[in-house]
Amino acid sequence: MNINYSSSIHSNLQISSIKIITLKLDQNNSISHACPSFFNEGFFILKLETKDGISGLGEPSTYGDNIKNCINFIKKYLSEMIVKKNIGDVWNELDNLQINRSKISEGGYASIIAALSQ
Repeated sequence: MNINYSSSIHSNLQISSIKIITLKLDQNNSISHACPSFFNEGFFILKLETKDGISGLGEPSTYGDNIKNCINFIKKYLSEMIVKKNIGDVWNELDNLQINRSKISEGGYASIIAALSQ
């Protein structure tokens, strides 16, 4: 399904900031037996805030890439691509964010797109 948000309420919500909320087990509680990588590495949630005070959370896939690679990509590239843009425009242009895909793995990119699309 192709949804265009250009004429909806979303088109007037300008992103004012993107924040990264990291979650990680205490080092004393690390798990040594077989478990998902994010149990010990941690994971993060993206928080988008609008200039009107509305915020939303998005959870990236925990298997896309190393958490550090994803966070670095968000800080160095993604923030400047979406902050000060309208949410509707960002949603409609998710495919165009591929311009900087050389800066992150395929899995990391897919993980971040998953978080933005929530």
